[in-house]
Parts: sequence; C-alpha cells; structure tokens
Amino acid sequence: MQNGAAEEMHDPQRDVPRSLVRAGAISVIAYALFLIVILLALPKNQLTGVGSFLNAYQAVDRVLPSTIATVLGWLVAIGLVVAYASSGGTWLMGADRTYAVSALDRTAPSLFGRFSSKYGTPIAVNLMSGTMATIAVVAAILMTAFGSGSISTLFFIVLGFTLSTNTLAYLLIFPAFLLLRYKYPDVPRTYRVPGGMLGAWIVTLLPFAYTAIASYFILIPTASYVSSVKVDRQTYEPQFIPLAIIVLLTIVFYVWGQNEKRNQDVIVEQNTRNASGVAGE
Repeated sequence: MQNGAAEEMHDPQRDVPRSLVRAGAISVIAYALFLIVILLALPKNQLTGVGSFLNAYQAVDRVLPSTIATVLGWLVAIGLVVAYASSGGTWLMGADRTYAVSALDRTAPSLFGRFSSKYGTPIAVNLMSGTMATIAVVAAILMTAFGSGSISTLFFIVLGFTLSTNTLAYLLIFPAFLLLRYKYPDVPRTYRVPGGMLGAWIVTLLPFAYTAIASYFILIPTASYVSSVKVDRQTYEPQFIPLAIIVLLTIVFYVWGQNEKRNQDVIVEQNTRNASGVAGE
C-alpha cells in the first residue's frame, strides 16, 4: 500500500523501509501479546476451539463478575469494530489509489484514473468499490435469508469473502515483484530488498506459500469451521460467484483499457542534436 504513494513522499528511500520495519515489529508484538494471553487464560483442552481473541474472551468471560464481564465485553466489541474499520479503510484507500494509477497505464478504462481535484482521491474507483461492496453485502444477505444461519452467519460470510479477495490479490502481487526484477534488472530503484536475487526469491516464495495456503482454507474451509459458524457448506460456497464476477470484470476492464484510443502510449521523438549540430548525450 505504501509503495503506491511512494512518489508523494519526500524521502521514500528512507521512509518506506523504516515504516515497513516499524509496522512489522508492531504487528509481531501485538499478535504475540494476544497469543500469550490466550495461552495463559485457557486450558489446553479449550485451545482447539479458539479461532480468535474474541473466541478466547467468550470462553473466559463467564468466570468474571457480571458487571466486569459486561464492561469488558463492550470494550472488546468496540475494539473489534475499530480494528476492522481501520484495517479495511486503510486497505481500501491504498488499493483504490493503486488501481486508479494503473488505469492510467491502460490496465483499465481511463475513467477509473480520475482523481478528485479537491481532495486528490481516486473518486471513480472509490465509487466502483462502494458499488461492488454493496452488491456483495446484498448477495450475502440473500444467501443468508434463503439459506441457513443468522446475523452471525452473515458476518462470517462477508468477512470470509473480504479476506479471500485480499489474499487472492497477493498471489499476483508477490510474483510480480520477482518478475519485474528479472524483466527490468537495470532500472534504478529508490529502495531495494537486500540480498540480491536470493533475497528477492526468499521474500517472494515465503509470503506466497503462506498466502496460497491461507487462500485455500478461506475458500474451502474445513468441516469443523463451517459447523462452528452455524452454516451449511451450500450456503458458504456461493461466495465463488462474486469472486468469479470480480475476475470477469477485471478482464473486461483490462481489455477495455488496452483498446481505448485516448489511453494509448505516447511516443515522443527526442532530438539528440544541439543547436550547433553536434550529437548530444
């Protein structure tokens, strides 16, 4: 997400690596704290049924006094909503901006490269994202209404669909980094992954393997997970339909952008001779 706005930074060579290291350290510490609390609070026979910090809290809140449990429950719920909103909002801003810039490079209709003159936001892609999100939520509501489950089922279906679109996108992003290293080896880069091509392969293969495994289990969850969210597999699996629609729209937009006459490459002939007729550098 940060790389999509690197040209707006004063010193990306310094700021991007530092921000990555800091964000990574904060993430590791935050996840470690939650895991340590879960491991200390629950006996081993209850760990297999815990899929998140929220599940762990639900497993122990019954032993707390009712007043304390209620207050802590509200704090946990508010924290969960804020975490989802901030994470989703940040990802959406970065992804929309990246797609808008790529549209100007003919990967989509030039219409999607329109930015707001007042706020500098990719207004066309923002509207498209909002439309697609609304359609996805309505589809999930209809699946829940005519299928099995409740409001919690709806939440898990929408969350699973959101996670699947994110992880599937990374299956293309990680290899693209390695391909660009081979395709344009001599292009000056403001910041580089250390270790040469070996380092590039390592930082590509490790997250790609993790993402591939995560994508598989998000799209095809285990029977125990499906039963834990109180939904049958026939209700959960229709999420492949909106995913197929997204892939189809991506292909259509790409072909549209490639064929758009007003969005073609511009070739500029450079005059390499100076006023005296001597070839310049």
